[in-house]
Amino acid sequence: YSISPIRAEKIAPLGFDAYIRKLTPAGKVMTQDNRPQEFILDIWLDGRLSVLHKIMYYHNIERALKAKLGRSIAYLVVVPDERWINKTLALYDAHGAQNVFFTTIVRLEGEKLNEALFQLDGLGTVHHFSNMGLKELVYERRIKGR
Repeated sequence: YSISPIRAEKIAPLGFDAYIRKLTPAGKVMTQDNRPQEFILDIWLDGRLSVLHKIMYYHNIERALKAKLGRSIAYLVVVPDERWINKTLALYDAHGAQNVFFTTIVRLEGEKLNEALFQLDGLGTVHHFSNMGLKELVYERRIKGR
């Protein structure tokens, strides 16, 4: 994957940290398991509420991006840990955002990105993915105590 600052005028005003994508040898965004391998990225280790706002309203942001770019792009948020993001999402009733994925620095040290990315449900259940299509959930564990 390559990471670059967001300079494109169509995305930059939204205030994301970076754009990450996996490229083919020809320089095009790679598709794996029927999903383009590109994400808009925010590193949320400081608790800024602006990132929470983007998570909660990503469906609107994504719709606007699709109108400008002609495609949907997933949102990837790097968080301190699973318990912290679960507690934060529960506090603001923000679980279940579509096309929003989370990871941690520790999880990114693994070999498989589909296992590093996760989503949480309203019960605090952590799921990663069976492949890079990011559709098939794999149960990890339930976080106890919010």
